[in-house]
Amino acid sequence: MKNLNLNKHYYTNLLPSSMLRNIFRHSYFILLFVLMSVIYFVARPMVTLDSYWVIPTSLSLLNEGNFDLDEYRNYGLEESYAAIRMENHYFNYFPYGISILITPIVSVLNLFFKEALFFKYHAHLEKLCASILILFSLSILYKLSTHFLSNRMAAILVFVIGLGTPLLSSGSRALWQHSGSVLLLSLALLLLVSKKQTKVSITFLGVILVFAYVVRPTNIIPLVSISFFVFYLYPVQRLNYLSSFLISFCIFFLINYFTFGEIFHPYYQSNRLSFDWDVFRIALLGNLFSPNRGIFIWSPVLLIIFLTFFISIRYKLIALLCVSIIILHSLAISMFPHWWGGHSVGPRFFTDIIPFFVLILSLVWKKFRKNHLFTLTFLILATISMSIHISALFSKRTQLWNIRGGDVNEFPERIWDWNKPQFFPFE
Repeated sequence: MKNLNLNKHYYTNLLPSSMLRNIFRHSYFILLFVLMSVIYFVARPMVTLDSYWVIPTSLSLLNEGNFDLDEYRNYGLEESYAAIRMENHYFNYFPYGISILITPIVSVLNLFFKEALFFKYHAHLEKLCASILILFSLSILYKLSTHFLSNRMAAILVFVIGLGTPLLSSGSRALWQHSGSVLLLSLALLLLVSKKQTKVSITFLGVILVFAYVVRPTNIIPLVSISFFVFYLYPVQRLNYLSSFLISFCIFFLINYFTFGEIFHPYYQSNRLSFDWDVFRIALLGNLFSPNRGIFIWSPVLLIIFLTFFISIRYKLIALLCVSIIILHSLAISMFPHWWGGHSVGPRFFTDIIPFFVLILSLVWKKFRKNHLFTLTFLILATISMSIHISALFSKRTQLWNIRGGDVNEFPERIWDWNKPQFFPFE
């Protein structure tokens, strides 16, 4: 009996630590996350001039403490649609928020890369930075989903979202603002659904939402919507939230004023949107259901959000918030003259709000998790979605589609061409 007790004590000591038990608990997600990471990092970069000055702006912040690009005139810097001249200085025309967000990554790269290499390999470095941001977002979305689903189900859902939505085919391919947008909105949603709201979490939520707006102006929609939600549900925290909100905006305005001489960067001007009913209705249908830009064609797994009506009444309010943001975002991007996103891949403009789809899908799956028909439908739609985006990711012809058969910016009617859609990998 004594030996038996000794053996029992010996094996008890061999039990894994709390850290190892935690790893084992999330092992399903870890394995799928590693697989996603490999796919993200081996994918081809997307060459786009829109984001050409994002990393140089980060370098300017690190090396000179400012946003201007004057020091890069030897690298083709001139006034163009991607670079503007204000107050006798050159700046990136697109929002500088993403440059701030990737500064930690660029600071590490700056230890190993000479300045010229940042320009020579800009497409590959952009893809690296964007992929890191999206993968970090997916880990946050996994944590978000575990509030409603088992760890295994949450891991499967995030795996499908990571490989079957514009997060893969657009968000991770270049440093448009989308990757930063997804990261910040994912974090905002995680803070919002946390079981215990504290002064610190609500204050931080205000900062995150303003930062999301700085990264991409369309995030004014989740900013305003979530603010109303916070004011309604957490009256005790209103002052803390409002204080962080106002202070963050003041910092934003001051940066703009001392940098550009105006409280708003030109990209944030409302005249970028316009409303023409004939264009709007085509754009809205195109953004939802066209073969080359429709979110529900490229990611049919997201059609599951139409089952939101059946979820538990306990989650109706948070679901209504997410659905409202998705609808308002769809309307906003349909008022943009180039609603198809120029020379991009698939429904790029929907990338930012994928976190809201994830929360809704988590709630719907929680409701129907024991329904075999739902499970089968989900798997079929997920397989189609992942096939489409992975095809678009690796095919060299994907981005060439934008100019093959006529420049899509000159012939936007090509958005409706079902003959050979953009994700089709063959001639």
